Amino acid sequence: MKLAPIHYVRPRSEAELLDALARYGADAAVLSGGQSLMPELALRTRAVKVVVDINHLPDAGGIALGLAADDPLQTASLGVHAEASAPRPGGWLHIGPLVRHGDLLNHHLVQRHAPGWAAAAAHIGNVAVRNRGTVCGSLAYADPGGELPLIAVASGARVCLRASSGVREVAAESFFAGAFCTVRRPDEYIACVRVPVAGPDSFHFVDEIARRPTAPALASIALSVDPIIGQAPSVRIAVGGVSDRPRLLPATGERISHALRGMTARQRGEEGVGVALDVDAIRATLRAELTPLVERDDAAYRLHLAATLTRAVAKLRASLDLSPAMPHPGPLT
Repeated sequence: MKLAPIHYVRPRSEAELLDALARYGADAAVLSGGQSLMPELALRTRAVKVVVDINHLPDAGGIALGLAADDPLQTASLGVHAEASAPRPGGWLHIGPLVRHGDLLNHHLVQRHAPGWAAAAAHIGNVAVRNRGTVCGSLAYADPGGELPLIAVASGARVCLRASSGVREVAAESFFAGAFCTVRRPDEYIACVRVPVAGPDSFHFVDEIARRPTAPALASIALSVDPIIGQAPSVRIAVGGVSDRPRLLPATGERISHALRGMTARQRGEEGVGVALDVDAIRATLRAELTPLVERDDAAYRLHLAATLTRAVAKLRASLDLSPAMPHPGPLT
């Protein structure tokens, strides 16, 4: 089908963009990569009166390292007032609104400081989609089975939303409100995504089950493990394609963290600390935590797929077993 008549706006500056979004509101759609928006408009499954093309915004396709979220110099430069509960790693990786999926695979800063995002991008569609689709566009689209929404939740990323009235920052797990639905207001656009910098001994894993390599994921999992000296490691595990949005599973992450703490303690010769890394128990915890969040006719099948993907935990165990003297699992590249 052909597109319905629409008005096309191509802002040349952020001020023009914010003015257009404030003027047209819910009648406008932001065009960056267009891999989801354009098919929807062609099939007329989405009705908008105005398309706002941001592909000519200056300096919108950058990836850069930033300071800690609560550093006054960083918040001043972004105009962002971070919540007190924001994570405090050594720094953040800033991903602009025109960064493409393929950039995540090829950019040295992503490969070094956010390897989980590079792993997630490798699962996206095909080369053509990765060359055109954008990171922020994928987050705004909020596909429940999307790889980038999943890794955003698992890595503790934060979404910076900018409007003419100001800027606000939302944790990824709070940004997604349902299937293809977010908390972004019509007058806002995603100005950047902030990803916590991964430590040198961190472990990241992304995997999915799909009918074919380029098909949407039936179930997907992302795991992020960050060692903490003298404490149990910080573990974040998220599951996608099963519920109406990517789901962070804190109880499952805590069980994995406790088990890893026990394994590393025994490797150091400490006694009376920790438990074995029981993959079956972890799967049971995942099922118990995820079941109330799944409202689908094929819920049992999706839950089975999600539990199957906990083979990521087996990779963690293998990483530890291969290097008994290593206190923490190494990075997966």
